[in-house]
Amino acid sequence: MTRTLDSGSGGITGKHTSQAIIANNPAIAYFNETDSSLMFARSSTPGGSGSWSTTTVQSFDYVGQYPSLAQVNGFPAISYFDNTNGVFKYVRALDANGANWGTPVTLDRATNVWQDSSLVVVNGNPAVCYYGNTNDGNTNGILKYIRATDVDGTIWSSPQIIDGVRGAGTFPSMAVINEDPAVSYYSGGSLFFVRALDSIGASWGEPIRLEIAPMIGTGGKTSLVAVNGNPAIAYIRWLQNNHLGLGFVRALDANGTIWSPSMTLDDSSDQVGLYASMAVIDGNPAISYYDHINRDLKYMRASDSNGATWGSRVTLDYNGEVGSFTSLSAIDGSAAISYCNLTNGSLKWASDARTLNALKVETPLLKKDPITGQFKLTIGVHKSTNLKDFVPFPMTAPQTIINAEGKLEFLFAVPESAAFFRLQAQ
Repeated sequence: MTRTLDSGSGGITGKHTSQAIIANNPAIAYFNETDSSLMFARSSTPGGSGSWSTTTVQSFDYVGQYPSLAQVNGFPAISYFDNTNGVFKYVRALDANGANWGTPVTLDRATNVWQDSSLVVVNGNPAVCYYGNTNDGNTNGILKYIRATDVDGTIWSSPQIIDGVRGAGTFPSMAVINEDPAVSYYSGGSLFFVRALDSIGASWGEPIRLEIAPMIGTGGKTSLVAVNGNPAIAYIRWLQNNHLGLGFVRALDANGTIWSPSMTLDDSSDQVGLYASMAVIDGNPAISYYDHINRDLKYMRASDSNGATWGSRVTLDYNGEVGSFTSLSAIDGSAAISYCNLTNGSLKWASDARTLNALKVETPLLKKDPITGQFKLTIGVHKSTNLKDFVPFPMTAPQTIINAEGKLEFLFAVPESAAFFRLQAQ
């Protein structure tokens, strides 16, 4: 199921989406570029199939880029960038549904830097990591971290420098890893991981360089998630001939001290894997991402809980320039993705619950009769509505025919709610 949630006011909305479960229902923070506003949308139902309400959180000046949404002490909260004043801000709703919002709090100045922030509840209090600076006139930022001193985020401690190397901290993603906050990010053309030495992030360990990564601007997100107890990162890999592909790497221990070799999950076009967002879907890691060459929204899910092997790539939306600014969440064990439709300038949302249909062709079985010497080719088809569990989908007469060209044809009806069908051959 794909649906448009906000068409904006005739320009472009739906950029920089950040999805989270708020008061049991899916919700999205995003940027309305035309109106220069920070926006919030929330479904009326836990599965996202009901109506969605949209609320303007902040609209004064040019505000709302790079939002990060989380539930903080029962209410939705957002960290974001105020471009007019060159500051990172934090704002929390006054109710559980996000219908009304409080007064924003300024966290830190960030003149001439403009990357994502990442909001996470760390040991009970909200915390934000971001690409900031020291206001010394140097336009190359550094990786910084700030945590509130209370559960609501009313008062905040002073910002800390996690990685002070100039250029460190672009596209950060923070998660709580083995009870301590940790961050994935880019620095100087490399992918890095760093983890705090305590549960509140008062002190931090040495950053670990995982891989040389592309020097990329828009779309170069990292996404850090605990996968079966160990930290894992979805990101853009730098491939041969300056091509970009979807990468995945997972640590071999719970603290992220030692890492397994990186994997390329998708290199099907010259620039694929942008805006990668990872979540654990029904026990296994999954990633939504953007194919920049084909302008498509794509999705992959691992076949095991560690991400050692992965299933087929799925194109979820392809009508126009769709799929940038993705954010993936698990909703009742199914995947749900917020993203932008740049062709129509709208916020869209896709879910595989109840509306996804996939067909898988079994390995063709070719047998020879030892008596007659004749060969028999057997082809079976299975159907799935979640890309995980396949059931037999028999090809029956008269729907199955041999056409005039001697090719097998199977005619079948699709439910009106089907988002797409995928044919997979083993």
